[in-house]
Amino acid sequence: MTAAAEKNGIKCGFLLLTFGKGTVSHTLNVFELEDGRTMYVDMTGSANNSGADRTFFELELGNEYENMGKIYNMYEYW
Repeated sequence: MTAAAEKNGIKCGFLLLTFGKGTVSHTLNVFELEDGRTMYVDMTGSANNSGADRTFFELELGNEYENMGKIYNMYEYW
């Protein structure tokens, strides 16, 4: 997915979410869209094996994420 995006001129990277000390972390793909918005794609746990299960345009510290816990930190890597 990310290679195809970069081939088409869409900037992409990944986002690391942490849920607090001693908890698991989780990663999502992140894309900078042509209209200036940022899109986050969670490709894990796809129910229909399509590869992309959930997309988000806003993620905020302190919000619950997919029953994993409240987002404690977010780190974007481009």
